Amino acid sequence: MKAFLAFALVAALSALPAQDQTGAGLPQVRAAFEATKECAWAALIAVVHGREPLILTAGSDASGKELTPLTLVPLLVLAKVLAADAIHVQLDGKIDVGSGEKLGDRELTVRELLDGVTLLPNFYVLDGGVDVVDAALLRNCGAVAAGANMQMYGTSLGAPEFVLLEPRAFSGRDKDWPTLLRSMLAPRVPGLDPASADALGEQERGCTILAADDLTTLGAARPSLLRTLLSLKSIGSWLQWRAQQQVPLWASARMGRMSATLTQAKEQRWVTSAQALGVSLTLAQYPSRQAALLCVQPPATTTSSREISRALQRAFEGDLFASGDEDAQDPAVEDRLRAALAAGRVAPASATMAASALDGTRWCTASGDGKEAVRLAFGAKAGERLTLTVGSDTVTFSMAPMGDGLRATPTRPRPDVMFHFWLRPEPNADKPTRLTGVLISQRLSGAATAALPPAGASVPQYLELVPDKQ
Repeated sequence: MKAFLAFALVAALSALPAQDQTGAGLPQVRAAFEATKECAWAALIAVVHGREPLILTAGSDASGKELTPLTLVPLLVLAKVLAADAIHVQLDGKIDVGSGEKLGDRELTVRELLDGVTLLPNFYVLDGGVDVVDAALLRNCGAVAAGANMQMYGTSLGAPEFVLLEPRAFSGRDKDWPTLLRSMLAPRVPGLDPASADALGEQERGCTILAADDLTTLGAARPSLLRTLLSLKSIGSWLQWRAQQQVPLWASARMGRMSATLTQAKEQRWVTSAQALGVSLTLAQYPSRQAALLCVQPPATTTSSREISRALQRAFEGDLFASGDEDAQDPAVEDRLRAALAAGRVAPASATMAASALDGTRWCTASGDGKEAVRLAFGAKAGERLTLTVGSDTVTFSMAPMGDGLRATPTRPRPDVMFHFWLRPEPNADKPTRLTGVLISQRLSGAATAALPPAGASVPQYLELVPDKQ
C-alpha cells in the first residue's frame, strides 16, 4: 500500500453530543490500517457514538487520483440497506403493514420484502447484460416456490424485493431511488447526496473509485438500485446516523446477519459484505455500542489480503471494548439481537414428494413466445439423472425433493455459467400434465475463482412445461 494516508474527519451530525471533535481515539484501528500492505488502495470508515466519523484512505483510484473523502464508491449490498432505511423512515417505522404483494395465498409485509424473501429468485445484473426481469416474472417465480413450499437461495447482491417495492416506494413525488434516498434521509443525514451511475456528470465520473469500463457496467446494473454511489464522506455520515437509530437488524443472506464479534464472545455484530466490479465492501455494525466499521478494498485474491478486513475489525473491536465493560449491554438491545438471530434461522425444507410419476417423461416449453426453447427429460427410473436443454446448452443433473417440489443440483453448462433449477409438478395429479419451474442462469465474472465469489449476473426465468411430443 502506498505511503500516502489521509485522515478525513466528517462534520458531526447536529444531533450528536459535541465530544471528541478532534477525531482523536481509535489508535488500534489507525495503526492496523497504516500497517496494511497487501492492497493497492483501501478505505476505512469507523463510527463510534460521541465521535465524528473517521475516514482513512490509502492509494489511488483507477485513474491514478488519490482517494479522498469525496471519492464516490458503489454501494452494492449497502444500496439495499440504505434504501431499507429510507423506506423505514418513509413509513415512520410501520413496516409490518401489507406490501400489496402476494406470493401464493399470503400477502407479504414490507418488513419481509426489505429483509429478503426466500420465495423470490436471486436477481441482479452487474456484467453489462441487457436482461430485463420485471415484477410479473418475479411474482410468477415466487408463486412456484410458495405453491410447492420451496426456498430459493439468496446472495448479498440479489435484490428482487426492491423491484417489487418500487411501486410503493415511488407512489409519491419521488420517482427514482436517488430522489427517494435524498428526500427521506438527507434531512437526517446532512450532506447525503446519492448518485446513480447512469446519470453522472463529467466531473463526478472523474471522482469514482471505479475504472471507466466498470462505471459504464454499473450504469447498466439491474435492479436500478444497484447503480447507487455515495462519497466516502456521505457513507460515514449515514453510518453514524444509522448506528444510533432503532433501525431493523436484518437477518437474511441478501441483507446481512448477526454473528459473534471476533474478540468478545458475549457481544454481537451485524455483518454484510459484497464484491463486484473490482470493489469489495465489508460492513460490521455493533448495535450495543452504536458503532460501525466499513472496509473498502479491491477483491481479495490471496490469503493475506482476505484477512485484511478481519484484522481491521479485530483492531476496531480492541478500541471499542477497551473500556472493559464488554459484558454490559442495554436489555432492549439484547432483545433486538435475539430477535435478529432467531429470524435468521430457517427451518429445513421438507422432502416429501416422490418423483416416480415423472420417470421417463419428457417436457418442453410452449413454442412461439420468442424465447429459447427449454426441454427437460427425466431418467427412465428413480435415481437416474435428468437432461435439461436450454437453447444450445445441454446439462445433466440430479434432483432432490424440496417441499412439494424438486430442486436440481447447481450445474455448469459452460465454465462461465451456472444453472439453478426448481420444479413444481401439477398439484394433486397422479400423472402431471403441466410443470412450472424457475431456472436461474448465473453468469460468473471473469475473476470468479474458488476464493473469489462470482458477481456477474443472476437472471431468473419462469417456465411452464408441457409434455414434449417430439
